[in-house]
Amino acid sequence: MRYNNFLISLIISLLFFSCSKSAEELSLELTNKKAVVDQLSSKYPKFKTFLNEEYAEASKAIEKAKAESDEKKKKKILEKGAQTLSNGIMGAIQGLEDAVKNAKSNQASIKVEAPALKVLKLDQTVVEPQSFTKSYEKSSLAILDLKREKTILDQWSSKIGKLKISIKNLKFARNSVNNVERDAGQKLSSEEYTTQIQQSIQSARSVEQSLGDPLSKQYTTIDEAVYQIDKTTKEIEATLSFAKTSVASKIAEKEAKEKALKEAEKVTDATAKVPSSSTKTESAKSEQSEVKKVKCRKCKTMNVATLTNCTKCKAPLKI
Repeated sequence: MRYNNFLISLIISLLFFSCSKSAEELSLELTNKKAVVDQLSSKYPKFKTFLNEEYAEASKAIEKAKAESDEKKKKKILEKGAQTLSNGIMGAIQGLEDAVKNAKSNQASIKVEAPALKVLKLDQTVVEPQSFTKSYEKSSLAILDLKREKTILDQWSSKIGKLKISIKNLKFARNSVNNVERDAGQKLSSEEYTTQIQQSIQSARSVEQSLGDPLSKQYTTIDEAVYQIDKTTKEIEATLSFAKTSVASKIAEKEAKEKALKEAEKVTDATAKVPSSSTKTESAKSEQSEVKKVKCRKCKTMNVATLTNCTKCKAPLKI
């Protein structure tokens, strides 16, 4: 047990150090961040001063690390400089940009998955953060606003994610009805395809006739849409449950019997190919009866033709 723990620790350590960047690599990365700062400054001119001030502070780590001889201390200095950017205005802007991109992507995917679905809060939401265009006296205030809007968008994207799952589950339930009906028709006999199974399938298929297609309705909020779609899905699954279980059970039983029959046929064929002891005896007797014999001219005794002298009188045998 101790050996296993040691081995695991050793592997983790090796992976960590093999993936760990050198001081030179960290210094180069920090230097290259200047291009990112310039790009963001051009895209969001109101943040230009904050971004340049932040990078000037972070880049001090490069010169400070050069003066240090110890590799580990160099890396700590450079990592701290990189954290100044990731935890500051640059990281906040990039975080909100990612949240906007994710939110727009999720919003568009719903249109693809359920084009007839109408959700007012989803359709009317414009994913354009206000903090990108506002003016701030302090970078700390800008960072707070950027992070706040990111949190809101992340929560909104999470709700859209739940809606996507609900749509996926409903489509799966619909396909299950078709699959069970297909399997029952193709793999069960008319006696096995009972009235109860047929009624269960028909009831599942008529759920949306009574409740309506939830993917073609209009909702006010995403939560309302998720609730109605999930409700329909559960109803389909509940009414299909009997048919789904019964059909699967009957098919499994038939397949098990067919497999057992094939195994029995294999044993029978193998047994038929092996001759029995009585068959061997009869075959031997038959072979013996077919052995050519000759009669001794002197004593009239029958002898095997391959012999040269009579077994009784020893007289020469002539064929």
